[in-house]
Amino acid sequence: MKFLLTLCITMLAGGIAAKPLWETYPVVIDGIVKSVRHDDLDIDWYRAELETPSNTLKVAIAANAIPYDKLYATIDAKVRVTGNMWKYANVFHSRYNMLETVKPFEILEPPPKDPFAAVLFKDRQSTPTGHRHRFSGIAIATCNGKIYIRKDYRNLIEAFLAKDQPVPPIGSAVTVVGFPVRVMRRYIFRESLLRIDAPPIPSDTQEITDVDVEELFTVSNSTPKVSWLFNGKVIRIRGTAISGYTEEIDSMLLKCEKRTIRVNMDFPGGYRNDIAPGSKIEVTGMCLHDFDDHPLDTIIPRFRGIVVLPRSADDIRILAAPSWWTPARFAVITALLVLIIVAILIHNRILKALASRKGRELYNEQIDHAKAELKVEERTRLAVEIHDSMSQMLTGTALQIDAAMRIGDKGFDAAKGYLHNARQMLASCRHELRCCLWDLRSRTFEEKNMAEAVERTIANHLGQTASTVRFNVPREALSDSDAHVVLRIIRELTVNAIRHGHASYVKIAGELKDGFIKFSVRDDGCGFDPKTANGPEQGHFGIQGIRERVAAINGSIDIRSVPGKGTRITVSIPAESGEK
Repeated sequence: MKFLLTLCITMLAGGIAAKPLWETYPVVIDGIVKSVRHDDLDIDWYRAELETPSNTLKVAIAANAIPYDKLYATIDAKVRVTGNMWKYANVFHSRYNMLETVKPFEILEPPPKDPFAAVLFKDRQSTPTGHRHRFSGIAIATCNGKIYIRKDYRNLIEAFLAKDQPVPPIGSAVTVVGFPVRVMRRYIFRESLLRIDAPPIPSDTQEITDVDVEELFTVSNSTPKVSWLFNGKVIRIRGTAISGYTEEIDSMLLKCEKRTIRVNMDFPGGYRNDIAPGSKIEVTGMCLHDFDDHPLDTIIPRFRGIVVLPRSADDIRILAAPSWWTPARFAVITALLVLIIVAILIHNRILKALASRKGRELYNEQIDHAKAELKVEERTRLAVEIHDSMSQMLTGTALQIDAAMRIGDKGFDAAKGYLHNARQMLASCRHELRCCLWDLRSRTFEEKNMAEAVERTIANHLGQTASTVRFNVPREALSDSDAHVVLRIIRELTVNAIRHGHASYVKIAGELKDGFIKFSVRDDGCGFDPKTANGPEQGHFGIQGIRERVAAINGSIDIRSVPGKGTRITVSIPAESGEK
């Protein structure tokens, strides 16, 4: 519905409710090629202008149909074009807009062998048509691939040079042949070929007019208008540079009282980049009323202002350097001072917030430390009591069993075996008791880094054995009880590797992955066969105790060992948030 409404409005606005908005017609047209260029929007097409007896047509040529250089060589030739005419219509007029070719140009007449034998261009005639026309004069200025040629005080020609044409020196006598087009009060020659007829005349012999900027304008009915009196003349003007040269615009702005004049910097021999904004300068060059570079696309070309075209770098003379203390520098310094003040205020605010946060952290650390001290005191008291009672009693029991084994005879072989086991059990009980005493007195559980806690836990049991700890598990992933179990398991595995495996190197690793904490203890000891290893019946409770601790926290254990090739035991337990 929306599409139909839009279509109806478009047809009514165009005044063509009974006919299509555009139509195509197959045509065959003869004409002279006036220009060839690449399409501005579509790289797959070329654009050409074809002059016919009635008008000038825009022609679209597919880029894959003919090489560009071959197409460019058809300029000034009479050709026959076969294609489809696109017709566009609206309420104001109906016209043919674009001719799209369906096959390459057919050359009816090639370009003239001697282009400089073209018809002489005469001023004050209607815009000439057909082939190129000829014009001779003095080159008084150049700008961006264009030259300005004067024959007398009245005739000023702006010539757009064709491809690969040389730019003549200023003051040279030249002849150009091109397609003339009238724009406002001057002519433009397009696709111009150039011939230098005489060397340049000395620049000091050229007439130079000193002008005041207001002389370039006239006043009519209190409205300032551009004066055509100085257009094309060499003038000398003074002012203040308000912008330096930039390669993007190839020009410099000159402030002359209340007017702003643009000075072209693309003159033969290079450019001046030593003119700072604010400099007082004097410029000598041709005065030009500047219009759009492509005036043929509009009915009335847009006037862009007055431009002065210097003949060389010497035509720009610096009269006075700019004052150091400029409004721009004042603004920059003021902005810097404001930024410094703002930075100081922000810095003070950050320092205040940081000091406040550090104070709170220190206060919390002191409270935590006081709580830890209370826990340590309580653990120390319990450790002393256990040491004074249970440890001494178990030691005495071991001594009594040793004495019974020494006085036994051969009839007591079986009893000796049991006594030996009892001794092993008591040794394990004593080892366990020592570990408990160490845990009660140690501050290992206060460590914020589990790798450091592991190193402190096994430090007293290593002896001459080397070790490596890589335990990348955050402390927050373990509760206090789980952390205690993990450290006990690691210690037990390390002690077994040293005591029973006679290992010279122990490697401990751990990581948090996919919600599980996996850690392993690996050694280079003598190894064992897990299927035939000693168990509780022989007085060895290490592996059995580890299995029970792992099962208590819903974990799993994997034991891999080969006699003579070391042992690797891996434990996996679920992770959870620790206590804060």
